Amino acid sequence: MKSLLLGVSALALATSLASAADLPARNVPIRQTPVVLPLFVGFYAGLNVGSSWNRDRFSEQSTCVPTCAVTASSHGGGVTGGAMAGFAWRMSDYVLGVEADLNASSLSSKTTVPLSEPDTAKTRLLADGSVRLRAGYVFGPVLAYVTGGLAYGRIRHTYDVYTSTAPFTLTGSADSTRWQTGWTLGGGLEYAFAPLWTARVEYRYTRFGRSSDTLGPPVYASTFTQSHRESFNTIRFGVTRYF
Repeated sequence: MKSLLLGVSALALATSLASAADLPARNVPIRQTPVVLPLFVGFYAGLNVGSSWNRDRFSEQSTCVPTCAVTASSHGGGVTGGAMAGFAWRMSDYVLGVEADLNASSLSSKTTVPLSEPDTAKTRLLADGSVRLRAGYVFGPVLAYVTGGLAYGRIRHTYDVYTSTAPFTLTGSADSTRWQTGWTLGGGLEYAFAPLWTARVEYRYTRFGRSSDTLGPPVYASTFTQSHRESFNTIRFGVTRYF
């Protein structure tokens, strides 16, 4: 009797296993771990736009008798925009990199020379750029950084000369355009808003070396030397993509 029960049980178990083998396999979802892309590392490129304002410390000396020497200062502003590219190395939460940018600018200012006649000296920043180091610290998706290095700019100076008595009449104009070099220093915040994409806001102070222009006849009756020392402040907003 016991042997008969064991045989029936074994037969039922085998039938159940065979039926289970004939059932279609169930699709069990596989949970995948999201891939976390490294932030603020590698080559990147982007665009920026911003606002600039300047200070032009102007001085003029001449060979007239008695010797004429005057100083003045002017302020102006404009829009700047261009492209940037760089490379970043990341070590834990620290980032070190190198970056270059080149921008067009509409910044301009005008100085009225403080003499009896209303002569003017105009400054126009046509383009500017830099090659800089960047160093920063990462807080989650945000990089706070400082930056500084070599700056260069293409600057145009225009001089308008008027008669010394009223009614003041324009008697001549002269201009000079040159590339100048200097230094720039600033800092900013960069935010990773999507995989491989970041947005940034940045402030920089830039100063160029002294530049001089010598003017004489036929624009001036005497020989005059005008000197400029320009400094610029810029706030930029940018978007970059890492590759």
